Amino acid sequence: MHKRSIFSILAAAVAAVAMLAGALPYACGIAGAQAQERAVSYTRIASGEYQNFVVNWDENTVPVLCALLSFPAQYAAVFHAAPVMGGARPYAPSPQTFEKEQVLVVARVMPAPENMDAVFTVERVVENGTELTLFYRYTAPTTRATYTVKNQLSLLIPKRAYTKVSFYENGKLAGELNTAAGQWCVPAVAPR
Repeated sequence: MHKRSIFSILAAAVAAVAMLAGALPYACGIAGAQAQERAVSYTRIASGEYQNFVVNWDENTVPVLCALLSFPAQYAAVFHAAPVMGGARPYAPSPQTFEKEQVLVVARVMPAPENMDAVFTVERVVENGTELTLFYRYTAPTTRATYTVKNQLSLLIPKRAYTKVSFYENGKLAGELNTAAGQWCVPAVAPR
């Protein structure tokens, strides 16, 4: 009986070592992928910084508008000017802004919140090679507003050519851009 116990222990140890040996390359692969991930610096654009509004889109088909705006024409296609009496704010970032920076945008249609900027919270913006990922939190407004608004999260990030941009809302993929194929906005909008 003592012999069987030793053999059982040895067999279990050999099985555990084999299992660890099989898992080791997988663990190293994940560690290697994480080592390539780098934080991307960003500046949040306050919702009232510019006199503009997000273009209309079919939010029933595409609940979250996602975009990477690298040129003034792309910005103008997503954000339309909204002049107000006595307003001295600009309608958009200056064209010079797009020489070194680009704008990462997510937008949703929602009941009008009390605080437009509190609805979206940036968790992190990272790049892995030529792929960019935005992780953010969306907290649906709990106001009793009787009307809806198009609210957005806009971030200025350094200008860089990305092949793919992913948007994760509350941990789930909310949208993806194949920028290598020229896709810069979902849904597609035409530059003006």
